[in-house]
Amino acid sequence: MGCNALRTAHNPFAPEFYDMADSMGFYVMDEALDEWTRGWPYNFTENNRGKAENGYQLYFDQWGETDIRKMIQRDRNHPSVVMYSIGNEIPDQLTDEGVIIAKRLVKVCHEEDSTRPVTSGCDQYMTGRKNGFMDALDISGFNYIERHLADSMYLAEYVRRPEKLSVGTETGKSEKYFTSYRDNSYAIGQFIWVGWDYLGEAKKAPQRGWQGGLFDVSGNIRPDGMRHEAYWSNKPVVNICVAKEDEKKINISTWNWDEDDKLIVSTYSNCEEVELFLNGKSLGRK
Repeated sequence: MGCNALRTAHNPFAPEFYDMADSMGFYVMDEALDEWTRGWPYNFTENNRGKAENGYQLYFDQWGETDIRKMIQRDRNHPSVVMYSIGNEIPDQLTDEGVIIAKRLVKVCHEEDSTRPVTSGCDQYMTGRKNGFMDALDISGFNYIERHLADSMYLAEYVRRPEKLSVGTETGKSEKYFTSYRDNSYAIGQFIWVGWDYLGEAKKAPQRGWQGGLFDVSGNIRPDGMRHEAYWSNKPVVNICVAKEDEKKINISTWNWDEDDKLIVSTYSNCEEVELFLNGKSLGRK
């Protein structure tokens, strides 16, 4: 569908993954960790409290640097790996101690591999640019920058640090994320949350997992995937989907509609013109 980059959220993947990415020609952002020493609900004792009760925060002080070194030593000879991420939405990014840790981990990455830049998935940009967390990174990484800066997107960081590149380490599916890097050389791309549905974050029964991916768990492309195929692909793309008018929700799972159903028809295309036919009769071109 035109996608050329993959993110290992939020931990290193199996060795076979990197072999596959090498052979298929993907770029890879190799991500190490989902937390360091703290969780979002801060406490101020010597007992670290992370995002989860038994999370990596229990081991970071002893093993964080070692694990990142081992990850880079294992993966640095894969041509697919183009950058490293030292963390995703790390709560420590809000603290002065977190800035110190970030600088140390970036230094560790450079010691193990001086050829690749380092970033982090930052979801607290407004604080991170004030306390120096963003400045510690080779490439400024943003999770959902639209939440913080709306239409200006990556421009504010470019004005502040024009010598640095920016990347959407985790983004939504709105058109702004695509056009912001299509139209600006200082923004190098986006990693959408999420490419493929996964088990977990199910919200409520009978749902078993996250259902916001470009592909479902069976590998069927969703309308959002069709739209991004039109964004990303260099080949001509025309896809069609429908939504029941009263539901305002795109549904392509079936064409078994009732005779009186009113349907909204949408097409996703990168072509200059699309013509729609109903029962062999043209409904016009746009």
